[in-house]
Amino acid sequence: MKELIKALLTTSTERIKNPFISTYIFAWVAINWRPILYLIFFDANILRKISYIDKHFISIKNQLIIPLSFTIIYIVILPYLMWLFEFLSKIAIKNRKDNQRNQKIYDLQSSQKIAEEESILENIKANYREKADLNKQIGSLNEQIEKLNSRIESKDQEILDLNDILQQASSPSIMELTEDTPDKGKTIVEEAKLETEYNSFIKSDLFPYFENIATSISSHNSIPKNTPSLVRDKYKYTEIIEENYDEERQSVNYNFTQKGLSFYKLFLRQTNVEPPIIEKDDLPF
Repeated sequence: MKELIKALLTTSTERIKNPFISTYIFAWVAINWRPILYLIFFDANILRKISYIDKHFISIKNQLIIPLSFTIIYIVILPYLMWLFEFLSKIAIKNRKDNQRNQKIYDLQSSQKIAEEESILENIKANYREKADLNKQIGSLNEQIEKLNSRIESKDQEILDLNDILQQASSPSIMELTEDTPDKGKTIVEEAKLETEYNSFIKSDLFPYFENIATSISSHNSIPKNTPSLVRDKYKYTEIIEENYDEERQSVNYNFTQKGLSFYKLFLRQTNVEPPIIEKDDLPF
């Protein structure tokens, strides 16, 4: 008997675990809770209770149709509804993530655009500074060119004057002067010739180096280290400077020749010392 009861309980438990049966039982109890409570708690004999329940609560609708419909909805339709909800939720989550990603991409593109515009602005500022510096240099070079042109015109005029002097030196009156005062006549001719050579030297490619070389020889008996060797040799071969070896100090010294010293004197006499130019920053930034 115990084994039979145990087998019945085991079978009943397995059947109750079936989702259809358990759902149907839950739906039936939920629909027929009133007759159940009436049967348990109403104070009357059992026959009267059964008669009352049969009369007022028993119907195919409450006993079968509604519980069965609820069970079918719960087991068959509800999973599809849950699948639909999950599908819609998945779409919503995906769209939200897409919106977040697009917003982040837009922010990055905006930052990149701002960085590009800032870089362009910095380039414009740098170009403006370079142009301002170039304009200053051009203005300074133009001033130097005007001064050089003025000096060249002055030198040309001096050459013309010297040519006149040379022509006059070859005239009979000058020749008589040189005969009467040979030293003075010789000096006039030599000075005229020297100035002519100096004016030609100003127009040569050696003249731009003359100031640095002359001041260095005058101060230290040497020439600047950055002087090209070709320029140094030309200065020696044109007899403007001469090279001497100092055996005591084991070094090479450079000195003016008589011609070079005369050139330096003429250079000093014709060169004006200009005051320093104070430049103001005209940048708008």
